[in-house]
Amino acid sequence: MTEATSHHYIPALGNVYSAVDEYAEPILRIALGAILIPHGLQKLFGAFGGMGFAGNAALFDRIGFTPGIFWGTLVGCTELIGGTLLVLGLFTRFAAAAVVIFMIMGVKFTSAKGFFWTQGGSEYALLIGFCALFLVARPRDRAGTLIERAEASAIRLASRAIGISHIGKARQG
Repeated sequence: MTEATSHHYIPALGNVYSAVDEYAEPILRIALGAILIPHGLQKLFGAFGGMGFAGNAALFDRIGFTPGIFWGTLVGCTELIGGTLLVLGLFTRFAAAAVVIFMIMGVKFTSAKGFFWTQGGSEYALLIGFCALFLVARPRDRAGTLIERAEASAIRLASRAIGISHIGKARQG
């Protein structure tokens, strides 16, 4: 995109935008993971003043997700393991998709309290969900890490080895 057709908020900073563009997605991915990890630690281990494993299971039972031990563990692991995968750049789309699903449920359970997070509303779940959705929906050619590109190559190689040649070609054409 040339400067004449640029749609930057501050066109004079076009060179700065171009210089930092490649870092925007990794920063978002790492920040999202770094936000999720402590929440998982709260749910699973009681770190940072969290309820811990038993308290989290009881919470999920109270809100209707039974058995609470299963759902509480699943959500805690999604936050802890998914957040770690996001920080590392491993299985980014898979981890982000799991976060999107849980944030949709988070919005469902917090929307009755309004929008603002200070009143327990859905603002936080919406923000985290949309950030994760961006990572799921971003164009494939902008895959954030060398590891992701290596994973995609390994999948293509494995598919060729077992005779499935159409895997991974749909996005290339």
